[in-house]
Amino acid sequence: MKIIFILLALSSISFSKDLLKPKQERKTCESAREFISTVEYLKNNKDFQISKKDLIKVGMKVSTGCSGASNRFFKIVKILTKSGLDTKSSIETGILFVSKTDVYTKTFINIFKKAFQEGDLNLDLYSSLKIAKNLSVEFDGDLEKVISDFNSLISLCNEKKFGLTLRQCSVLANQVTKAGENYDQNISEPFSDLFTFLRDNKSGPQITTGSSLSLALEIIKFGPLASKNFKNSYKYAIGKSGLNYQAKDALNFAKEISSHSFQIQNE
Repeated sequence: MKIIFILLALSSISFSKDLLKPKQERKTCESAREFISTVEYLKNNKDFQISKKDLIKVGMKVSTGCSGASNRFFKIVKILTKSGLDTKSSIETGILFVSKTDVYTKTFINIFKKAFQEGDLNLDLYSSLKIAKNLSVEFDGDLEKVISDFNSLISLCNEKKFGLTLRQCSVLANQVTKAGENYDQNISEPFSDLFTFLRDNKSGPQITTGSSLSLALEIIKFGPLASKNFKNSYKYAIGKSGLNYQAKDALNFAKEISSHSFQIQNE
């Protein structure tokens, strides 16, 4: 009788623990299809000289990405090998995307093309690859706004707004777009507005192009509203009816106020 009571007690404890566990939804996956599609694609493509052991290894990795993984893998591998990247590096990069959603693949391809193609940034292959990875698979935020932010900044560069070379522009566009990682709003327009205020606006400090770019990048990391907060606080600080500060003091004051443009929310 004691044994029965002990077993009942243990089962009730186990049942209670199960109730406390958060429910995990399970998505069904066509893993066999993803594996076979990957192996057949690599096996039948003459550009890929891969041993049977490595074919299986790659196929296994792709199959862990669930349904659609092989399609994501193919898209990345195709554009990279076509652009001249070696097959080993192309495969390694493709594997990074198999467990991600389709938007990561779309973003990578768009950014890579913009960086690599003639008529756009025309960067070398490895610089283009680095930027595309940084703003897709290494981007910890809302990817829907990445393409529009990056393209908008490149367009402004092409219009000579910032007075930069294409390579310098690629660095700026990458840094500004990445600065929007923690926010759900686009970052390119607030950055451009702040730059204009700093350099050209009569109500602003009218500092040099280089200083304006550097300061705008520093401020925009505090979020999309940092641009507006900086402009309003600067004008108030330097105004006679406001704080009546000198330009340097007004600038430092506005920098501090703009740094309060976000608040971390506890979940």
